[in-house]
Formats: sequence, C-alpha cells, structure tokens
Amino acid sequence: MIEIGNLPYVLLVLLLIFGTAFLMVLCRKKGPRFAYILCFSLLWVNFALHFLKQLNPYYLADAPYSWRTSTGENLCAVTIMLSPFIYLFGPRFLKGYTALISIISGTLVYLYPSTILGEPLYEMENLLEAIRFYFCHFPLVTVPILLLDAKIVKIDVRDAWTFSFLFMAHMGTVFLNEVCLKLAGLTEATWLDILSRDYRNGALANGPGSTLDVLRPLYFLLPHFYIDGVLYFVPAIWAAVPLLVFGPFIGLGFSSIFDYRDTKARLREMKARFNIFLKERKASTAYR
Repeated sequence: MIEIGNLPYVLLVLLLIFGTAFLMVLCRKKGPRFAYILCFSLLWVNFALHFLKQLNPYYLADAPYSWRTSTGENLCAVTIMLSPFIYLFGPRFLKGYTALISIISGTLVYLYPSTILGEPLYEMENLLEAIRFYFCHFPLVTVPILLLDAKIVKIDVRDAWTFSFLFMAHMGTVFLNEVCLKLAGLTEATWLDILSRDYRNGALANGPGSTLDVLRPLYFLLPHFYIDGVLYFVPAIWAAVPLLVFGPFIGLGFSSIFDYRDTKARLREMKARFNIFLKERKASTAYR
C-alpha cells in the first residue's frame, strides 16, 4: 500500500530523482542525438500505453466507461497525448510550455498520487494500475528535463507571457473533454456535475475545490456564479487573474534554471528595448 511518506512512496520518489539524474548523465555522455532518440522513444511508448491500457482485463471489464481514461481527462493525459506532436512540430513557445507543465504536473502527481493512495497492492488490479501509473508519469518529468538539458527544447523568457494563456487553454481542453464524455454517454454525470468543482476536477478546470474554501475571501477576484445557491466558477477562465500575475514568474524561474546565461541576456535585451521605447515616447511627447 502506498501512503504519503511511507517506504514505497519514498522509494518511488527517489527512483524518479535518481532515474532522471542517471539518464541526464547518460545523455550528456552520449550526446544530443542519443537524447533525442531516447526521449522520443519514451514519448511514443507513453502515448501508445495511454490507449493500450484498455486491453488490461480490469479495464475491459468496465468498458465502455473505462474508455474515458484514454481521453484527455486531466492535464497529464492531455500532455501525454499531445507532447510527441508538439515537440516534433510545435512552435518554440508551445514546446517550452509543454516542457514546463510536464515537469510541474508530473512532479505533483509523484508527490500526491491520489488515484492509488491507500489501495492494497496485493490485489492484482491495483498492482497493475500502480505499475502503469508510475511508468506513465515518469517520462512526464524526465523527458522534458532531458530535452531542456540537451538544448533540444528551450523555455525562453520571451515566451513567459504566453504560458498563462496556454494553461487556461489546457484546462479548457480538459473541460471540453468532460462535455464530450457526457455527450457520448461515457459518464453518468449531470450537466451540473460537469460544472462542479468537486466532480472529476483534477485539472482544477472548474475552479478550486471546496477543500480550498479557506481561500474563499479571495474568490471575488475569480469569475464565478451561483446556481440554486451553489458556487460555480467559469471553467478555465476562473484562473485568469492568478495566472496572469504569477504565470510569467514561473516561466522566468524555469528558464533561469535551465539556461541562466541566456535568460539573463534576454532580460537585458528586453530592458534595453523597453528603455528605447520610453525614450522615443518621451521624445514624441515633448515634440508635440
């Protein structure tokens, strides 16, 4: 059984840390081409497992309702489904965002593996699910770190302003997935359940859950509404204020970690351009 802080929990977190460190050293020794092949192999295997897990007898027994687990039902699922294509064909800012959100969401899942906490692992169904769970989330953390370390992907400070909007779009994708599941009959949820902040709201697409109501005095900053006296947030859009305030700083922090010199140079360049803009504006005002 895995519980927060027990031996299996600690060992699995250490496996993530030392496994990532080992692969990073290996990739530095073998070169960028090796890192590229390794990373995309992990990405495509993870992509395939997201769908092939439906062949597990325990998933088959719950079909068709189990099919929803192979959709974009949370942030990690959407990332697993899209990241191979984004890293191959996406623009720089989208690659940077994908690396950033992969590291953050994958790490949080390792620190709080909610779907398998307290499940008895002596039961084969739970054991198989735990193995799949950790195997699939390992690349979410490791692959972007390897890609960033090998300079194959870059989190550019110039793109930091886009991350807030991309995260809202990410949450919006999870919400639309729930709508599609409802329309397809793969969930018994009501339409109010789809809007609820306490029903399948792992991505927080529908706002902070009721367990976070200690923050309720701040809710006036977040777009929300009431139905029959029950509080609902506007899906994805509710996060606009906190994301626009803190999102760029998170992007700046990660870009500094993986490429401090370039980030410092980019900030100087941006500062110089801003100073030129102010001087030109001041000059034009004085001319008038």
